[in-house]
Amino acid sequence: METLKQAKELTDKILAITQALILTGDGEQEEADIAAYVQMVEERESLISKLLELKQSISDEVISSEEFASIIQTIGSIAELDEGHLDFMENVRDAVMGALRKVKQGQKIHKGYQALPPDTTSHRFDTKH
Repeated sequence: METLKQAKELTDKILAITQALILTGDGEQEEADIAAYVQMVEERESLISKLLELKQSISDEVISSEEFASIIQTIGSIAELDEGHLDFMENVRDAVMGALRKVKQGQKIHKGYQALPPDTTSHRFDTKH
């Protein structure tokens, strides 16, 4: 039962950290949102590792208990919040990829309109006519 108590505390901490993240979606706050998301993931990483270690020591009879069901419910809540966060991050990634495509297209257009450097043109006159 001590293992379940520790697991419940860990899942509650992970849930609190996940709920604390508020992504604004404001274009001017995008960098701050991304930094906050990365920080949240880093904070949760050690807690998730500990939770996975505890999972190894949970017996089959404990799995059917109400305490374990509560832990599973908390993990479900974390997963729902993570899904929303991942959707937001996918939108940010798509926006960045779109901007990158526009930059590359601009580079290609710019390169196409630039005159060739003088050393790449022919230095001889055609005298066969």
